[in-house]
Amino acid sequence: MIMGIIFKVIVVVVVVVVVVVVVVVVVVVVVVVVVVVVVVVATHLTSNNRNRTAADFYDLVDAIARAVKAYDPELVVGMDGVADAIRPASAPYSWGLIAELAKRKTPFDFFSWHAYTDVPGLYTEMGQAVRSHLDAAGLQRVAIHVSEWFPCILCQEQDTAKGAAALAADLTSMIDVGVTVATLYPLCSNDENNATGGHGWGLFDDETVPGKASWRKLTYVFQAFGEMMQITPRHLIAVATPSESTFTVLASTSRKADPGRVRLLVSSEESNSTFVNLTISGLVAGARWRWVVEVVDSNRTLAPIDGGLAMLASPQLTLLFPLVAPSVAYIKLDIM
Repeated sequence: MIMGIIFKVIVVVVVVVVVVVVVVVVVVVVVVVVVVVVVVVATHLTSNNRNRTAADFYDLVDAIARAVKAYDPELVVGMDGVADAIRPASAPYSWGLIAELAKRKTPFDFFSWHAYTDVPGLYTEMGQAVRSHLDAAGLQRVAIHVSEWFPCILCQEQDTAKGAAALAADLTSMIDVGVTVATLYPLCSNDENNATGGHGWGLFDDETVPGKASWRKLTYVFQAFGEMMQITPRHLIAVATPSESTFTVLASTSRKADPGRVRLLVSSEESNSTFVNLTISGLVAGARWRWVVEVVDSNRTLAPIDGGLAMLASPQLTLLFPLVAPSVAYIKLDIM
């Protein structure tokens, strides 16, 4: 009897093992088939896409934009994240696309591009070129988005005061040329050939202290900029005299219903000047104003260096404070 039970147990075990083996084999076969199909389809699609032309791309963009707007006219449609829009190689997908969509009257709300550069003024040049082509095509209502950007890639400058000043200058130029959305590259752990000294690159550093998103000098500038956009969203015109042309100035004020706040971001990557002379006009006269200057430089991160109170007899206030390049000054004025 015992032998009979043992025999039955062995039979059951063998059956279970056989079933498991069959199931595993079936799963493996299915996975292999799926992988083969995906590879074949992907290869086919890639091969076909390599033969596509800019005209095919125009057709695709036009069809998608119309389909989205037909579904819901309130949905925001944009294109096309072109890299380095002013490069000749990009022209079919930047200037060519803009001209063709205007010709077809394709419904879209923004045009986007991206770039990574440490060349001063290049973001200004790109933004002005995009705005110029949109306006020339009769697309003045179309906004400009920068879908990816950073002052440099794999560079150690990002951890310095000069990198912070470059970021402030780039943000200023984008606002000045009418960019409405700019997506700053947040964090990358990749550090090819130790180009950044083991700090990765992007807005945050998660390499120096693994698992922690540490702030760089330029992160504090971005914090100040973010505060400006929230508290004082109305852009003001800033004018620099020739002697101050090495500085960039971004100025903004609060909404008309609350005229008692002004913010300025002043940056200088290279300059022989050691002081900044600012005159702010259009302030509320007969009011008491509090002002403070915070600085990001080689030794400080948004540390206050000057400030005071001023009772204004006229709608104008002149400030004189030290600023040695490379550095960024964040000036805050609030009515008391």
